[in-house]
Amino acid sequence: MEFLKKIAQTIEMSIAIPDSEIGIANVLISNLEKLSKKYDSFNTLLDTMYNPFADAESIPEESIKKNKKPLFDFKKQLEEKMKEIEGIAILCVKDLNEFSSDTDINELLQTFKENITEIKDNMRVLGDVLVSWDADDYKDMVVKAIENIKKNINNSRELINDRIIKHINENVLNKSWVEDVGKDFSVEIKNKEPYIKELYKEREKQLQGLGF
Repeated sequence: MEFLKKIAQTIEMSIAIPDSEIGIANVLISNLEKLSKKYDSFNTLLDTMYNPFADAESIPEESIKKNKKPLFDFKKQLEEKMKEIEGIAILCVKDLNEFSSDTDINELLQTFKENITEIKDNMRVLGDVLVSWDADDYKDMVVKAIENIKKNINNSRELINDRIIKHINENVLNKSWVEDVGKDFSVEIKNKEPYIKELYKEREKQLQGLGF
């Protein structure tokens, strides 16, 4: 009987998630949500350049040269936004590393880092394009460079919202859509104990009934 209790306790310890990891998971989700909002802000800024450029049939070279300073200032604003994104992304990588023993999270982490690298590379290309004043296809180059950034931002946002946060909620914080809906309807839903713990408890009861 004592032997079975020790096994059950060992299993409970392996299933239980330390408070420290729960804290890290909550901070991680908060930073991922902040990063998603930074992407929205970045996208809004990109649109101030993308929309008029994409809609224009052509942009005269004289007009581009007259607006060098606004274009350069726009480049600086984008670079500042990118630094903010990188700063939050680094914090997310650090906290995701805490759960990298989970093969699923490790895979998500690697994809997340690749997405950030792609966005940084796209931003570097756009920065170079924006100051290529004499390029014959200046308008098309700017439009294509912005589209590449927007595409990778969208990929990263989907990864964050649809996969990483969902996985952390369900597998680390033990949250699910049932709990969220329950809150909306003011219904308290108690989390059921892991099935393996139920089996051991039921087995203990059976053994007690047999006099062990």
